[in-house]
Amino acid sequence: MQQPIDAKFTQAHSTRQEQSVGEFIRICRGEFLINRDLGIEEQQTAGLKIVAIHQGAMGCRSSAGQKVEVNSPSLILSSGQQSYQLNNQFYGQQTMKYTMIDISHEWLEQQQLSLPDVCYHPKSPKLLQLTIPPSVLAMTHQLFSCPTHASLRQLYLGAKVSEITALCLHHSLSHRDTSLIGTLRQRDIDNLHMAKDILIQEIESPPSLDELAKRLGMNTRKLTQGFRQVFGNSIYGWLQEYRLETAFQLLSMNNANISTVAYQVGYTPAHFSVAFRKRFGISPNQLKK
Repeated sequence: MQQPIDAKFTQAHSTRQEQSVGEFIRICRGEFLINRDLGIEEQQTAGLKIVAIHQGAMGCRSSAGQKVEVNSPSLILSSGQQSYQLNNQFYGQQTMKYTMIDISHEWLEQQQLSLPDVCYHPKSPKLLQLTIPPSVLAMTHQLFSCPTHASLRQLYLGAKVSEITALCLHHSLSHRDTSLIGTLRQRDIDNLHMAKDILIQEIESPPSLDELAKRLGMNTRKLTQGFRQVFGNSIYGWLQEYRLETAFQLLSMNNANISTVAYQVGYTPAHFSVAFRKRFGISPNQLKK
């Protein structure tokens, strides 16, 4: 007899911890590896859901049709005024590590918390993918390593969840909705995506701004302004973020060498350690351990 998909998903976990924080909050963390791609339909109650993806990649689509593709380390925020459905696609042959905070609408009302417009719609669910701030990355690890006496655990976890929620919502305010772009021609948008592909392919030694503009047939002003408009960051700000996120994924693999990874993403080892700690709040060595 075939098992339900959710049972397969649960049994795939090598590690899974879950607990309630008060009456209206649930936290969970897990690690799993599946042999082949697996789709999960998840019924989500009204409220806010925060998922930190520490390792791995996945796709997620809301019942309103929004879709995101996520590479670690990353954040997924989803919310709704009513129950809604998320369709998650997990990819085979790669380890997935995550921390999840599920907050009910009752808790949001108790806190008199109004979600930012980027996370809120009165009639349909919202789905948002963001980079994960170093402070949030560090705190998600702290959720399941409470340093206080057992009698103070709920107090500690409640404060930690509130802090993570505040930082995530603050971070979401800087998000730019690229679906609102209307001032660029389709040809310009295609060129900007091509610029991103060139940066990825030549990550070890990327072209200068002038060279990149020349290869695309664009002037540098349109290239820099358009890139920020489409991708929400400057060209080399985006490249640095991509380099460090790629390094994080590579270092999550047991056989990865720190110096080799640094050169692969275009850093010298000394500069790499400084940039990595500044971005994620931990050193490459600490991540390996």
